[in-house]
Amino acid sequence: MKQQRNLRRRERKSNSLFLAIPALLLLSAGWSIGCSSDSESDQWQTPTEWVLLIAQEDKRVNSRCQLLNDIARAQLAAGEKEQALQTLQPALELIHEAVDIGAENTSIIDTLILLGEVETAVQTAKDFRSPVLTDPAFKAIALELIKTGKISEAVEAVQNLENERSAIRVYESVVESLVQQGQQQQALEFVEQIPQLNHKGAALCALAMVYHKQGDSQKAFELLKPIADWYQKVDDQTVVDRYMTRRDQLMVKLAAAYARGGNSKRALEIANKISVPQSRNAELAKIAEHIARESGDYEQALEIVNQIQISKLQYSTGKFLALMNISTIIARDSGDFEWAMKVADEIKGRESEIAAYRKPALEEIATLAAKTGNEAQTMAVVEKISQMYHLRDRPLSLNNVAFHLVENGHLKSAMKVVEMIQSPEQKKHVWDAIASNYARSGKTEKAIEFAQKNQTKTDHDSALLLVASHLSEAGKSDEALKIATQVPASSRTNSSIKVMVLERIALELLRKGDASKGLMALDEAVSVALESNDGIFPTLGIIPLACEPLTAAQQKEADKDIVTPLKKSFTPEESRVAKRLMKAIPLKSPHPM
Repeated sequence: MKQQRNLRRRERKSNSLFLAIPALLLLSAGWSIGCSSDSESDQWQTPTEWVLLIAQEDKRVNSRCQLLNDIARAQLAAGEKEQALQTLQPALELIHEAVDIGAENTSIIDTLILLGEVETAVQTAKDFRSPVLTDPAFKAIALELIKTGKISEAVEAVQNLENERSAIRVYESVVESLVQQGQQQQALEFVEQIPQLNHKGAALCALAMVYHKQGDSQKAFELLKPIADWYQKVDDQTVVDRYMTRRDQLMVKLAAAYARGGNSKRALEIANKISVPQSRNAELAKIAEHIARESGDYEQALEIVNQIQISKLQYSTGKFLALMNISTIIARDSGDFEWAMKVADEIKGRESEIAAYRKPALEEIATLAAKTGNEAQTMAVVEKISQMYHLRDRPLSLNNVAFHLVENGHLKSAMKVVEMIQSPEQKKHVWDAIASNYARSGKTEKAIEFAQKNQTKTDHDSALLLVASHLSEAGKSDEALKIATQVPASSRTNSSIKVMVLERIALELLRKGDASKGLMALDEAVSVALESNDGIFPTLGIIPLACEPLTAAQQKEADKDIVTPLKKSFTPEESRVAKRLMKAIPLKSPHPM
């Protein structure tokens, strides 16, 4: 199921869609929802009519909203701005009324901005319920307003966020983006307009962090100076972040900004002013990690870690987390795997704490050792893990260890790592991971070799489907299609994976203009979906089938989300596949095919 979800991730009232469907389709054709016509040609004639009909009839709210947005983007690409806005209207109404809107529909905000409908974008963003949706939406809106010189309006837009933590995150994200785009003056003007001191301070800290990253710590420290004077003025009663007050939260961000610039002394002074022990100790841990990472002074970092209180569970776990992170920093940056292991061994406590902190530290050290080709050190760490805690309880993190051993020619040791895992199901995950890594690199033969190490036919087949998916991502669509079509849909899980893999391959091929193979892949996906009868819906192919392929210039661009105009007409083969595709999608009323 996790494989299915990972693949799937790449993917106001419904009757209002009548506004968006051409009058010729609705009036001249003489049909109504729920009524069959004498022939399918009475229902749709063009790709535009076909895709609008699917959007009108799709039972699933999130899918319908996403499809309407994709159609609007395609119409906008063709210069049909008014039609695009009309098409989008039912989606806006659905968002206003729906409770559970998926994260994929935040792109509707971007479409509204492209249409110049910023006010509508604000109202739509206010309809979102989760910070996962609201934060990127209001960031996009604020940046658009700043782009047009409306800086005060941008701040006002962010203030629509009822969640204070979200507002702070958006302020921080906006200034980071502005500085990264070379718009330092706009960033400073934006911060100046923020009314709340703790919000303004957080934004300045974020701004300083960017300057540190760009190598201008002097500028960063200048920005931080006024924040210390605001300390007593900031509310120390209202809790805004779990157990942190507004004042403590600001001091946490300020300490982190000084630590990032290498001023550990000032960072520690500020951290020790934090009133709540949980926050203070967490910040000490971050400062220690920063010193280890940025200066390589591991001794000083460990001294700071030892200042963390351990009288309560949350304190000990904070200390253990810091030791875990510092041990992996030592392994990664110095290559001193033995010292890294000694630091990890300082994580002592109950079995649950050892499993949560020491074991992941050792696993990461083993991965880093394997990556550098240090076979002996890798196996020493793996042996230590196996003695400390049974591998079958948490084997998945050994995927990369085995892969890097194989990659560096240490196949015998890699096999030993896999054999230490008793569960066949967990061994499957290791083989799949190795095969997938090779597939992502375009190494087809190696990918197939390790996929075939799975013991059962079903596992072997699902691994091959994952290989096909990753080969498609690597641009080897022909090889991906060949593998995917040969794998039987031997189980419900494999049927789902096969449909999604074939859709992904079809998407890549259709967008590149290889209609023949793209239609073959999409047609096969539809066939598997129809035969399985397990609620597998091949919707990823709808827009690629309805839209023009990318131009040669567009294929070279880094932006993979380019939307092209809808086609003027279908070829006979495209029309045949389009008809079959409608059968496999859950529509509100059946349409004879």
